[in-house]
This record gives sequence, C-alpha cells and structure tokens, in this order.
Amino acid sequence: MAGVWTRGCVPFPALQAKAEGSRVDAVIEASGDPSPMVAHTTLARLTQAGIMPMRTKAVMRARQRPWNRPDAAECAALYGAASPNAQAVIESAQKAQEVVGQSKT
Repeated sequence: MAGVWTRGCVPFPALQAKAEGSRVDAVIEASGDPSPMVAHTTLARLTQAGIMPMRTKAVMRARQRPWNRPDAAECAALYGAASPNAQAVIESAQKAQEVVGQSKT
C-alpha cells in the first residue's frame, strides 16, 4: 500500500487490511509526509502491527518472482522504466545471452 500522506492515507487502510487477515506491505518511498518525525512514527506503528515496510523495487521483485516466465519481458520493461540501474543490468544480461547464443552456432 501507498498513499499521498504517510500518516493518513497509509495506516488506516493498511491496519484494516491487516486486521482482516491480509498480508500488507507499505511502499515507503511511494508515500510522503512533510514531517520526517511523523513519517518515522507512522512507520514504527505499521511495523509493530506486522505491516512490512518495503521499497518499490522490492515490491516489483517480489511480484516478478522467477525470470523464466512468459511475461518476463514485460516485467523487465516495467522494472527498467522504474529503475535506470536495473535497465542497465537487464540490457547487460540480454547482451550476454546473445553472445552465448552466437558462440554456440
């Protein structure tokens, strides 16, 4: 979950979903707050309730799971758009696969 305000938009639905038995991840850098103290206090409250703080990249990796999926190229494009460093790694891995494929022929 994420929201405009860390202190208001995230905790109420996150805590409700957790109370109803859902696993809840709070995407920290996708939410904000003008007060760092309030953001940290909210994060502590969520963590104590069993809500896992995560970064966007971690959520994307958890969603992707293995890379040998039929939709891996679509996931890689999304991941690369969200993270330029990841895009460089993806391109490097693709190039390495091309080189390996060429050396076998």
